[in-house]
Amino acid sequence: MRTVRRAPEFGIHVAGASVDFARIMARKDEVVGRSVENEAFLGMLQEHSIPLFKDHAAFLDPHRLQVNGQTLTADRVIVATGTTPAVPPVEGLRETGYISSDEAMEMKALPESIVIIGAGAVGLEFAEFFAPLGCRVTVLEMLDRVLPQEDEEISDALQQYMEADGVDIHTRAKVVRVTRNGADKVVVAETADGTRTFTGREILVATGRRPTTAGLGLEQAGVEVGRAGVIVDRELRTSQEHILAAGDVVGGYLFTHKAVYEGEIATHNALSSVALEADYTAVPRVTFTEPQVGSVGLTERQAREAGHDVRAVKVYLKDMGKGPAIGETRGFVKLVADNKTGRLLGWHVVSHLANEIIMEGVIAIQAGLTVMDIAGAIHPHPTISEMVRAAAKTLVEGPGRLACC
Repeated sequence: MRTVRRAPEFGIHVAGASVDFARIMARKDEVVGRSVENEAFLGMLQEHSIPLFKDHAAFLDPHRLQVNGQTLTADRVIVATGTTPAVPPVEGLRETGYISSDEAMEMKALPESIVIIGAGAVGLEFAEFFAPLGCRVTVLEMLDRVLPQEDEEISDALQQYMEADGVDIHTRAKVVRVTRNGADKVVVAETADGTRTFTGREILVATGRRPTTAGLGLEQAGVEVGRAGVIVDRELRTSQEHILAAGDVVGGYLFTHKAVYEGEIATHNALSSVALEADYTAVPRVTFTEPQVGSVGLTERQAREAGHDVRAVKVYLKDMGKGPAIGETRGFVKLVADNKTGRLLGWHVVSHLANEIIMEGVIAIQAGLTVMDIAGAIHPHPTISEMVRAAAKTLVEGPGRLACC
C-alpha cells in the first residue's frame, strides 16, 4: 500500500485503490498450500518408499515410538517439532482473549485496531502488515528499544521509520493487566510515564516462542531437555547418541533458514559415519518490516565487549545513486570491523532490500574477509549494494571518499 500511495510521485495515478483483506488471506493460503503440498517433495518420498505419517508421535523407549496406535522401531531418530507461542502470565489476558502469531495468520477480517505485545521481529513484522492496510497499531515493548538483539542504531532507525508510517510504539512498557471495555480490549502497562492504558479491538501476543517438547515421551527415551529446548552437541546429537534434534526445538536463533541448515546436518549425521558439526559463525537475521533489517555477526557493542579494537561506519542510502532514483532513501549499511586487522565483525543493513544485501555479509564473515577485500571488489552501478563498498572504502581510506561504485 505504501508503494500504491506513492505512485503519483512517479507520475502514475491509481484511482480507487482499496484493501480486500479476504483476498489477501486467500492468496496467502494458496501460496502456503503450494509449499506444504509440494508435489516434488511428495514424489521424492514415494520414489524412495518413505512413508509419511501425519499424526502425533511419542517415544516409548529410546528406539520405539508410538504413532496413531502403531509402534515404529528406529535405529536413528531426528526430533524437529519446532516451537509454540510463549504467552506471558498477565492478569486477565486469557479471560479477555488474544491471538498469537499463529492465529494472526488465520484471521478472517481486518481489525479496526490492534495492540501488539512485544517488539521483536515477529511483533514488528505484524505491525508492518496491519498498519498499511488501515488498522490502527500500537506496539508495547518492556525493554528499552525495539529489536533488542540488533545494533542500537538499527533499532533506533527502524522505530523512527515505523512511527513515521503511523505505528504507535512504546518501549519500557511492561504489561500488567488486560481487561475489556465493550468491544475494545484494554491493556494496562507500567511505563516510564506511569501507568497507561492502550485499547484495541484485538491483542496480538508476540513475546517469543517455546520449544515443543511436551507429549513427545522424551523422558522415556532418555533425552535431556533444558530451558531453551532439547540439549544437543555440535553434531546435533542429544544425550542419546542415536537421537538427534534440529530446528527451533533446540533453541538458539528461531529462523527457518537456521532450522533447514540444522536439518541437513542432523540428517547427514544420522546416516553417515563421518560426522559434520554445525557452524553458527554467520547466521543471518532478517526482519521483514518496511524498510527491512538484515544483520549478521556482532553488533558494535558486542564487538567492543568481546575485546576488539573496533571501527564502525555507516553509509546512507540517500547518498547513493540508486536510492533517490527509485524513491527509496530510507536506510543505511553499518559495517563493524577490527581496527587492527580489518576483519569484518558485523554487517548491518536497513533497506527495502536488506534481505538480499545481507547475503554478501554472510559470505564475508563466514570466510573471514576484511574491509579491504570488500573495498577492492567492484560492485555494479546503480545498485543498493554500492552502500556496502562505500562503507568499506570509508573504513579503509577514511571519510570523504564516498565512492559510488
